[in-house]
Amino acid sequence: MSKEAAVLKIELAGAPYPLWRRVQVDLDTTLEDLHTIIQILFFWDNAHLHHFIVGKEIYSPENDDEVGDFKVED
Repeated sequence: MSKEAAVLKIELAGAPYPLWRRVQVDLDTTLEDLHTIIQILFFWDNAHLHHFIVGKEIYSPENDDEVGDFKVED
């Protein structure tokens, strides 16, 4: 039995040229695992702050309670 999956197009905002990757992930992939996948896709070494925005919520490993108009969730 195969799992359900999503195809994501991940774009870097502010890059001097279009920079993106397309990846397929299982629907039950955690944000922590997605962070690891993104690190691999862009050949990064986990040296930058990051967060995920979903609607009006930000999910971040940082300790901020709010960022602008967004409520932060761990």
